[in-house]
Amino acid sequence: MKRNIKLLIAILTLLFVTGISDAITVTVSPNPVRVNEVVKVDIRVTFPTRDTFCPIKVNFGDGSGWTDAGICSYTNICNLTTSHVYTTPGVYKIQVMPRNDCKGDPYPPNFVSVSLKVLCKHLDITSPATLMEATVGQHYTYQLQTI
Repeated sequence: MKRNIKLLIAILTLLFVTGISDAITVTVSPNPVRVNEVVKVDIRVTFPTRDTFCPIKVNFGDGSGWTDAGICSYTNICNLTTSHVYTTPGVYKIQVMPRNDCKGDPYPPNFVSVSLKVLCKHLDITSPATLMEATVGQHYTYQLQTI
């Protein structure tokens, strides 16, 4: 049992020292967002050494495909920002990962995904006519139409 614990500690230490653990972090704001509003995606990439050249790509999960977010080069910590606009409500998985031509030393960063909730547009209802006064228990209908 002691041997297994020592082995686990050694593996976790190796992951922490080499920078494999939490190599990419992603923050999405605002979350949730409304349809047709801009979503800001902040990407932080950590490398174990400065000897790196790594293009980062992002997939917004709405069928638009992968797009380049930027290039991390010759730094231990790289901060990138990109944005996107969603046209349909739903829950989307934003994915971030290095491109195949990433050259990190000794390891490229890992793959990360975060969820984003896109809400319907805010609806303001204004009436050209005054609504009838109601009493408790009374039911009435009113037809809405788009202008």
